[in-house]
Amino acid sequence: MYRYSIARKRKNAIRDFGLIEKIRTNACLAEEEREVVTYLLSSLKKSHEDINYLIIFLLSLLAILVDIILGFYF
Repeated sequence: MYRYSIARKRKNAIRDFGLIEKIRTNACLAEEEREVVTYLLSSLKKSHEDINYLIIFLLSLLAILVDIILGFYF
């Protein structure tokens, strides 16, 4: 639930400040918008999301292997 709330906060910030369109059109960013972009990039850089995905992948692979092994014996 925590990861969901962080992702939602990021998406809301991007939408509320129209950051994609401003970047796409090379518009100048106000100080507050620069702070939002800094927050977004910093939070992505510090995120442990990639580690979470790796752990989920490895545990899924382990579960599949256990299922295959147990399938041969039972």
